[in-house]
Amino acid sequence: MKHACCLGRAIAVFVFVFVAVSLGACDSNRPASAGPSNVTSGMVPVEGGSLYYETLGRGAPVILIHGGFGDRRMWDPQFETLSQAFRVVRYDHRGFGKSSAPPQAYSPVADLVKLMDHLELKRANLVGNSMGGTLALAFALLQRDRTGAVVVIASAAGGYPTPEEDMKNI
Repeated sequence: MKHACCLGRAIAVFVFVFVAVSLGACDSNRPASAGPSNVTSGMVPVEGGSLYYETLGRGAPVILIHGGFGDRRMWDPQFETLSQAFRVVRYDHRGFGKSSAPPQAYSPVADLVKLMDHLELKRANLVGNSMGGTLALAFALLQRDRTGAVVVIASAAGGYPTPEEDMKNI
């Protein structure tokens, strides 16, 4: 029965996020604004740098993970809408937005763990676009106990080798 409850919650999160993403991304009549005034922001120290983050709302945590051609602001249309039902967190990967550039190789999964620890989040739902979705999937595999629902948008699964026969067709 426990799994049915978790599955039901995961489906509810997915449906809400899907609707918010769909409506926000397609709402061209929405006026531009400076955003909500009650956003909390800060920096999280990570090995060799820092991550910039913003949070808004109350409820189950949802972390928005941006793609490789943007930063946390790509979620502007969804950030406030999702905050009506969730505690929404969005952040900049290293080298994006207000986060510091990585001085050496690093683990985006470890960075996400640091962010969650800093915000005292034991478990969170993850929504990732492109590169962010790949990170969300990797995080879910490596940090199962800290992962709720996972929603990926236009993402690939990482960590698998490319077969040599596929490389011949390139």
